[in-house]
Parts: sequence; structure tokens; C-alpha cells
Amino acid sequence: MISDERLSKLSIAASVLGLLFLLFFYFFFEAKEKRVFEINENDLNSKVKMQGRIENVSLKNNVLVFDLIDLKKIKAVIFSPSKKEILIVENFDSVKVLGSVKEYRGELEIEVGEIIND
Repeated sequence: MISDERLSKLSIAASVLGLLFLLFFYFFFEAKEKRVFEINENDLNSKVKMQGRIENVSLKNNVLVFDLIDLKKIKAVIFSPSKKEILIVENFDSVKVLGSVKEYRGELEIEVGEIIND
């Protein structure tokens, strides 16, 4: 049988290890804040956070597509968008998104995971 003192020490050690893991994860896997014109092939499959003006919005087959513009333009895609995401993209002039840089038909695009309301 394990003593209360030993159980307390194990609990504290597990908590400290968990916090260290969370710090590691936060610093090494956090999305990079980028501007649209800074995106290039080196960013492929990386997570990015960016803001831009919205243009050319279309919703077809449960896929919301729009251009995100900040000196340069990049296509942004939301698969199975929520009603809230559709309303934001259709009614706001600009938006901040969190997503991944992907390549589709030879062009870079942002696969949006989240629209950020600041």
C-alpha cells in the first residue's frame, strides 16, 4: 500500500510535469502572427494567425470561401462553417483568422480553423 506522503509527492510531480508539457506545447506550437503578404511556401502546413479585408465571398456545398487581403490576397476556406462564421464573413469588412497554410491547385490558401473576435 502506498503512503499518503508518497502519494502527495507523486501528485505534485505529476502536476509539475503536466505544467511543463503545457508550457512546451504553448511556446513551440503556437500559431505565428503573419501578414498576408508574408505567407510563402515555407509556411506550408504551419498554423498562422492573420487579419485582412474580406472580398469575394461565396458559399457552395457547405464550403465558405473568401479572399483575405492585406497588401496581397490569399484565399481563405472554411469547411462546414457555422451560422455565426457565415454571418461574420458576409457582414464584416475585415476579420482575424486562425488557420493552417495549405496548397490547393498550385496556390497557397488558409484553411480557417477559427475566426477570432477581438
